[in-house]
Amino acid sequence: MIRARSRLLLKLLLLVASLPGALSGTAAAQTSEKLAFHGYGSWGYGRTDGNAVSIGTEEGSYENLTVALSVTGQPTERLTVHMQPHFLQTPTSSEIEIDYAFGEWAFSDQLRFRLGKIRHSFGNYADVYEIGTLRPFFDLPTSVYGPAGIIAPAYTGINLTGIILPEDFELSYDLLAGHMVLEVGDGLRLAEGLDLEEDGDAARKQKVRNLIGTYLRLATPLPGLAVGTAAFAGDDPYDGQRNSTWGAFIDYGTPRITARLEIVRHEKHLKLRMNAAYAELAYKLGGHWELATRYESFEASSRLTDRTLPRSLSEHRALALGINYWLSPNFVLRASVHRIRGNFFAFPADREAPIEDTTRLVVLGGQFSF
Repeated sequence: MIRARSRLLLKLLLLVASLPGALSGTAAAQTSEKLAFHGYGSWGYGRTDGNAVSIGTEEGSYENLTVALSVTGQPTERLTVHMQPHFLQTPTSSEIEIDYAFGEWAFSDQLRFRLGKIRHSFGNYADVYEIGTLRPFFDLPTSVYGPAGIIAPAYTGINLTGIILPEDFELSYDLLAGHMVLEVGDGLRLAEGLDLEEDGDAARKQKVRNLIGTYLRLATPLPGLAVGTAAFAGDDPYDGQRNSTWGAFIDYGTPRITARLEIVRHEKHLKLRMNAAYAELAYKLGGHWELATRYESFEASSRLTDRTLPRSLSEHRALALGINYWLSPNFVLRASVHRIRGNFFAFPADREAPIEDTTRLVVLGGQFSF
């Protein structure tokens, strides 16, 4: 296991090291070559009183590491190329993925065309999925961004995007089409009547083909306040069912206060319906300390006549309290406690063990970005 992880780390380092040379070599003949580098990382410890949920396990989980480097190259005034490799270590696996890799052609600020594996703009967090310094807790709200087959941070296809600037407002939009891969947890597999004994990527991933969608975000004249909505739909090639997802969000941020709200509805035609929401609030005390709280709600209902799930297996309710210490705007230390009711996302690591419908989770960790 250690050797395998070392090889993965080496591959990541070689890939990252090759990017600047590859980009600069390609753009050597261009007079307007530009390169920009950004990155992020996080490490966390999670422990629960029974079920496994988020990064927590009953024994305590230390192996929760994320590292990524984002590279942007601009070989011409209109063409920009984006790429981000991502290393993830969990207690059960280590893997390297390409979060996104796409080219963008700017006709104007109001109209840009993208092609490749593209960041998915949805709600408050989908396009900044793993950047921990942009949120008040170590993990994202599980109700919306957990393994429920609702949202993915990227899709493969094409995109039209831009910013429209009226006098007092700023409207951002996305129109997308392509293919998406969603993460599937045990709760969703039970709701759809799938076999929990199956494992591997095929059992943990759900494809959405013939994807179409839209995203709108309106920045208001009130400083720090934005509202928006997003929707997408596509086909599940496994069972031919049509997936559709709709959401709305509010984002308010000042140097001292952060408040966010999001609601999402997901439907699989004739099979499943899910409603998810969260609200979170954070307040900075002076220059370093920050207090945060979050409430999450999730409920799934199966439309299959032979799939009536116990209530605890179809819902998720979570209350979190957190305290953060910001060493700088790009480096934060975190501690939080979570009380969770329901088992859609919280299962014992040993599937033969009894399932408790209440889970307590403690998370300690840190996150950084540049």
